[in-house]
Amino acid sequence: MGKQRAMRKPVERCTLCEHVFPTRKTKKAHMETCAGQVVIFEIEPVADGIASSTADGVPSLQIQEVKSEL
Repeated sequence: MGKQRAMRKPVERCTLCEHVFPTRKTKKAHMETCAGQVVIFEIEPVADGIASSTADGVPSLQIQEVKSEL
């Protein structure tokens, strides 16, 4: 029965640095001091004259990755 509970247990992972922890308590303690790299994605349309169209004629979008450290 213990194996079944262990299999259902959710993985505790830091949302900033993706580090995995054995318990929620250790994750919460880590999160207070974590300065992991936060990745934010911004979607910006391409300029009209430069846009490459897809097969259906809809202009494509550029996805730009923006990294910031807290």
